[in-house]
Amino acid sequence: MKKGKNKPLQKESAAAEKTNKKNRKKGKTIMLSILGIILIGVVFVGGTIGYFYISGRINPALKAIYKMLPLPIVRIEDSSTITSDQLFQDAEAVRKFYESKDYAQRGERVDFSTREGETRLRMKERDILNKLIEDRIIKKIAETKGIKISSQEIDKAVEESLTASDSDYKKLALNLSSNYGWTIEQFKNKIVKNQLYLDRLFQWYKENLKNSNDYKRAEKARASISESGDNFDDVVSIFSDGESAKQDGRIPWVEEDFIIPEVADALSSMQEGQISGIITSPLGMHIVVLEKRRESEDGNGTIKKEVQLKQVFIRGKSFIDWVQEQKKQMKVDVLLQEYQWNVGTSEIEFSSSRLRELAKKIKIKSQGDPSL
Repeated sequence: MKKGKNKPLQKESAAAEKTNKKNRKKGKTIMLSILGIILIGVVFVGGTIGYFYISGRINPALKAIYKMLPLPIVRIEDSSTITSDQLFQDAEAVRKFYESKDYAQRGERVDFSTREGETRLRMKERDILNKLIEDRIIKKIAETKGIKISSQEIDKAVEESLTASDSDYKKLALNLSSNYGWTIEQFKNKIVKNQLYLDRLFQWYKENLKNSNDYKRAEKARASISESGDNFDDVVSIFSDGESAKQDGRIPWVEEDFIIPEVADALSSMQEGQISGIITSPLGMHIVVLEKRRESEDGNGTIKKEVQLKQVFIRGKSFIDWVQEQKKQMKVDVLLQEYQWNVGTSEIEFSSSRLRELAKKIKIKSQGDPSL
């Protein structure tokens, strides 16, 4: 074979190698560009997340991002975490609720568009975060008492509520969507499940309260009341606590809807002049006399049911006090600069003292604002 015949092949091979080098160089350039874009994205996201944690205030544009990101904002006992999407999605739902209602017709106002309105919205956001923390703490306490809530119990609670209100799932879904932007499943997880944990924990507390000195005091008070009840005022003066004790236990005419549920439930089966047993509510223990009932019609034609009562009230260590004690024992770490955990009150508050004072002033003067 002659050497000259290999030259075309050599030229083709050299050209192919040159092309390959160009392609490899081009590929490296593209790869570097992609890596550069990724790096810029990482820096941007990292910077954005970093700003989220170090900023004293998050602007609306960033809030829209954080509403979608599950960034940790609170840790409870290093085991339970509340994330940014939970807070900001719930805050958006509450805002939707207030803005979807026509409060102006009732002489009330909800306007979040003003500068003061923005602060009031931040106050709602703070309250929502407090509720999220409280729900987690209640759940943790309940679980230490062996309390678990199943999905079947949640479904049953919803069905019972719908039956009692003469409603159905279709109406509930429409109401949740229009007022909050929630699905039924979100409603179950955000509201129903947490309420069931609270109710079950309260039931546990009531059972265990019967062994306490406070309950024995209430039993002694009940045993001291004569069958006719003519010495009720004397028993009030000896045993009763609270504001009603200053009025000889008397509670003037009050709408049944404004009475705490545990007392209202007892009253529903009582006759005028009848004396109840010991009623335990989250506030303490009550022994009530149903003095009178009446119905009246307001200016809109609505029938109001009212009652007049007398009570012996023994506060002792109430369920509210007990839960507060449990909360104070919990370690709560707040990762957002905008908020801090007040160990004394066991509540979230604004980190800024200026904002705390402003919130107090707004709370005092914002009478007629249903959002507060």
